[in-house]
Amino acid sequence: MDKPTNPSPAPAAAPADNYITSSSPPPAYPPNDNPQENHEMPKYAGAAPPPPQQQQQNYYQPPVGGGGPQNFAPYGTPLPALGPHPAPIECPECRARGVTAVEYSSGGFTHALGAVCCLVTCLGCIPYFFSSLKDATHKCCKCGIPLATYHRSGRTEVHWHSAYNN
Repeated sequence: MDKPTNPSPAPAAAPADNYITSSSPPPAYPPNDNPQENHEMPKYAGAAPPPPQQQQQNYYQPPVGGGGPQNFAPYGTPLPALGPHPAPIECPECRARGVTAVEYSSGGFTHALGAVCCLVTCLGCIPYFFSSLKDATHKCCKCGIPLATYHRSGRTEVHWHSAYNN
């Protein structure tokens, strides 16, 4: 019988550090053709080099003061955007600034919901107890003129118009 041969020696272990060593030189980068971006760093002994200087960008700054008439948004909520809750407005009649006074009243949505409740539970009066199910009429907090009504269907009916301003 033949004598068993020794297996081939084990491969050498990888170095303990995790750095990859390479004998090839680092890749070459194309030369920078833009002279504004060529920053040569002066060599300093014992100190870190200063950061490269950047050119300041000149941005347009509007003149302070004048500049013509300025349009400012009116105070508060536009009348067509009034919802179910009190909102800040400037009354178009008396020019008072304040929060609208809201008065709740039964509308088409309240009546329709009452009819459904009556057919289902025989308690058709339930929707009439909740102001959140009623239409909201906004009035000026100073002069009391009705400005707009928010209907629970989602639309806002504006009451004030130029005829009141005569």
